[in-house]
Amino acid sequence: MKKQIVALSCLCPLTSMAAFYDFEDRSAGTNAANVYPGLTITNGNATGTVSVGSTIFWAETLNGFQVSDNAALSWSGTKTLYTDSLVDTLIRFDTAVSNVSIQSDPGTPENPDIIRLIGMKAKANPGEFDVLVFNEIFDNGTTLGTTLLQFGIGTGVDYVLLQSTTENEAWDNLSTAAVPEPISLAALSAGIVCLIRRKSRS
Repeated sequence: MKKQIVALSCLCPLTSMAAFYDFEDRSAGTNAANVYPGLTITNGNATGTVSVGSTIFWAETLNGFQVSDNAALSWSGTKTLYTDSLVDTLIRFDTAVSNVSIQSDPGTPENPDIIRLIGMKAKANPGEFDVLVFNEIFDNGTTLGTTLLQFGIGTGVDYVLLQSTTENEAWDNLSTAAVPEPISLAALSAGIVCLIRRKSRS
């Protein structure tokens, strides 16, 4: 029986690919949108109420993103993804991701302004997105725990929005995990049939 269970499990692997970006490999200043394989990063302005099921409207202002070289804003060295006041960052993933986390900067002094990590899917109209999940915090934290934004969603998202509502913001240590591949019903059925045949022969 143990061999049969192992054989069935091998037919239906679940795989999940994780990725991590600390931006230390990027040059300070403007970087091309597609410098990281598998994702595209652009800057722009996002408008609309943020709640699950609401619509976000996106207007791109830069086909790329800014990187700051300031150790006081970074958790992992000197580089961070950086946005000026009222500029947001949109990240498109070639493969849907189910878990996303990122750190805001620990710079001080700083007024407590709301920042958000928003998981979205594109709507039929260009520049419009459905909000599927989001996390928001105040951006005046100075420890890893108080600057962490994260979410998990089983169905995955294709787009992530980094939204700063009132002032400049630096972002660091972006971590993602791709949606695990679903079990193939065809493979599962074939495995069950195979085990039944083996059992009938024994």
